[in-house]
Amino acid sequence: MLKKQIVMYGGAFNPPLNSHFSLAQQIINENEQVEKVVFVPVNSLYEKAELISNEHRYQMLKAVCDKNEKFEVSTIEIDRARPLYTIETLQKLQEQYPEYEIAFMIRK
Repeated sequence: MLKKQIVMYGGAFNPPLNSHFSLAQQIINENEQVEKVVFVPVNSLYEKAELISNEHRYQMLKAVCDKNEKFEVSTIEIDRARPLYTIETLQKLQEQYPEYEIAFMIRK
């Protein structure tokens, strides 16, 4: 039996696009062990030009995620006083969901 998974989908989401949500839904549809996709927007302290505020990007993601029980948005990175390394974010998600295997989605 496969262990249930949560997929972390990190990114700037500046702004969130339909393609972000379509890809997340495809991951769920094609992998029966995936219970949900957690969108993790980067902190605005991240060195990226013209990054919209943390709160605005969070609210845009939340507006969509609230309509899909398999989607969730996390403030793990945006609540920090410094940008987190990906491994730190994955560790924090694992602490939050100890009964799940955490997978990391990378979009090229």
